Amino acid sequence: MRAVGLTPRRIKSVRRIIQRPVHVVIVPQSGPSGKSFFAAQWNIYYEATKTLEDLIGRENVTVLDVVPGEYSYEWQQRLVEIVAKTNATHVLTHIESDPGDQSDVWT
Repeated sequence: MRAVGLTPRRIKSVRRIIQRPVHVVIVPQSGPSGKSFFAAQWNIYYEATKTLEDLIGRENVTVLDVVPGEYSYEWQQRLVEIVAKTNATHVLTHIESDPGDQSDVWT
């Protein structure tokens, strides 16, 4: 930083990375309440769920099922609660449109 004329600020504290077990929360575009959340239906979130369950254990994977037409403020609140409750390390979701929504809206 000094080489380019910037004065580095002193860092008061450094956050340490907390070692904890991996827990993945999956928010599928079409989840368990949909028509395609089972094998051989080209639902990558179903396949990811089953693969992760096999690799890290079913107890370390949580699927947030967003019912078609559910308001975003409802499922988003549930997502925050699940992430906190499970102490999730990863969230896998669809960012092209809201889960359970076919209108290509992303909140």
